[in-house]
Amino acid sequence: MHRILFLTVGVGGGHITPARAMASALEARFPDRLTAEVVDLPLVAGASRIDERLNRAWIQAARHPAPMRILYWLLTRLPRTGLRFARWHYRALFEAGIPYLVSKDPDLVVSTHPLCSMVALEARANHDLRFLLLTYVVDPFDAYPWWAARGVDLFLVASKEARDGLVRYDIDPSRIRIAPFPVRPEILTPSATREEVCLSLGLSPDLPVLLCTGGGMGLGKIGRYVEALVRARLPLNIILLTGRNRALYERMRALSGPDSRLVALEFTDRMADLYHTADLVVGKAGASTAMEALVVGRPMLFTEWIAQNDYAIIRYFLDHGYGWYLPGVRRALRFLSRADLLSLLVHAKARIKEAGFTTGVYQISDLIVSILEGGEEA
Repeated sequence: MHRILFLTVGVGGGHITPARAMASALEARFPDRLTAEVVDLPLVAGASRIDERLNRAWIQAARHPAPMRILYWLLTRLPRTGLRFARWHYRALFEAGIPYLVSKDPDLVVSTHPLCSMVALEARANHDLRFLLLTYVVDPFDAYPWWAARGVDLFLVASKEARDGLVRYDIDPSRIRIAPFPVRPEILTPSATREEVCLSLGLSPDLPVLLCTGGGMGLGKIGRYVEALVRARLPLNIILLTGRNRALYERMRALSGPDSRLVALEFTDRMADLYHTADLVVGKAGASTAMEALVVGRPMLFTEWIAQNDYAIIRYFLDHGYGWYLPGVRRALRFLSRADLLSLLVHAKARIKEAGFTTGVYQISDLIVSILEGGEEA
């Protein structure tokens, strides 16, 4: 049995969700040939202070993105210095993560976070470990310097844009392959019709549905947008996913009711139903949400972005006619009040459908097994 370890970081959801999708597909596809374990490295290895630091930094960046954008700019100008800074600033993760990897001794490591790739490389170099290291760059249309850790056996990216980013930071193109973003396959198959979902939530099936989200942590300005939509009383249904943000959930639940056409949900196992019921996804730029929207054929209205890798997602949607960027509440209200809104949404859906987006979990699974069993070189 091949032992595969997926190393990731649980902050937000943009890193751990693709890891879980790939691991689940591998075990479902090859149950008798491998084991696949997803590890939130800071938590499992015992670097709890790093986990807390990463969570605080992400929450702070969502509230005040300017420092994160400055840091990103500096990293792109001083890439090697940035890698050395990461090793120093997160040294507790290396001190805990390296012994953990030695104890696990996997056959192959798949990393979905640049810090995890760095830890794996140092563990392999210093402890005579022989695992292969694959990194899936979960920024679908960008690759900043921390991703470009030399020594990774194979990089997987979702687009030519991300591939070009790695090449720009001196990664050999032969070590990079394009594979569709590993979206969870379960979101592709709804269990109920649009009408059934709307009625079960107390919404009108005759009105457009907005699926609003602040990601797994419920961050950003999405609450302000939803409050403005409720006050404006536009003929729209609103489903708001608040994630782990309990305060946002309580605030929005107080607004919800038959007259508001608002339903607030914390966590749900009905994402396939909600995506396929929605006419438009609304929220901050984030890789997992944006790529899931494309795979289920839904356009997106972006409310904000944190760092330049997030803005690259917005730019891609705008360039291809898959969505809109409306960073002010008033601008969003004007757009959602347009008489031709439904026509715009139908046109965007058609463009997305024509592009043929799909999940990459099966292609990636086959590639990993082929590498492990000698059919293909990493």
